[in-house]
Amino acid sequence: DSSEIQAYVISHLKLHQTPEEIAGRIKHVDIHIPYVSHEAIYKWLYSPYGQKYCTLLPSQRFSPRKRREKKIERSLIPNRVGIEKRPEAANDRSEFGHYETDTVVSGKRTGSKAALDVLVERKARYTRLRKLPNLRPKTNNRALKKMAQDLKMSTLTYDNGIENRNHDELALALQITTYFCNPYSSWEKGTIENTNGRIRRFIPKGADLNNYSDAQIQKVEDWLNHTPRKCLNYLTPYEIMLLNNRFISTSKILT
Repeated sequence: DSSEIQAYVISHLKLHQTPEEIAGRIKHVDIHIPYVSHEAIYKWLYSPYGQKYCTLLPSQRFSPRKRREKKIERSLIPNRVGIEKRPEAANDRSEFGHYETDTVVSGKRTGSKAALDVLVERKARYTRLRKLPNLRPKTNNRALKKMAQDLKMSTLTYDNGIENRNHDELALALQITTYFCNPYSSWEKGTIENTNGRIRRFIPKGADLNNYSDAQIQKVEDWLNHTPRKCLNYLTPYEIMLLNNRFISTSKILT
């Protein structure tokens, strides 16, 4: 009897029970009541006949919640290859030519779009820096091309910043292969994280990169490359690069 079911449902809604609880009670306990599913109860509630009882629902909704369409997962970075596929020689620093890159951004409070492109060789710890007016992929690629033009490179490891979206174009121009860290796993690029820490001695966190001239950035780069490092047996990154013939141009001289 539909009137009996209706009366039962209404009385239990007034007891602050949900349609799921009401249907379950009918199925397992009050089996003398003709069974009705919770979907059917909702359907009745959302119909003109049951609308006035919708206020008894916990959600107090008068219509079904719109189901969100499942978004097709799209990678913001096309043709991205994970760091787990990077050659072991890059991971264990047994050979030269494996680089990491990152961007040091201006502090949020400054409202500045200026950033610093950082490129570092994993084995020699040799570093290149370049100031960027913004983090657009084209801007980033242009800077990396200039930074790498006289370096012998075989791989480059990125993080997942959108500025690295055009990595395919750079890989083709430099004839290298590119790899990406896992999201939120900056520690996987340990060499550049350490380098960024050194840069922070001169450019503190939260600073506006627009306040630093190219000459000042160059001074930081020179300090990084001409300071003896314990991990290099107290040679400098620049000396390691020279000793191992890591520059394409032979005209590169100490500045």
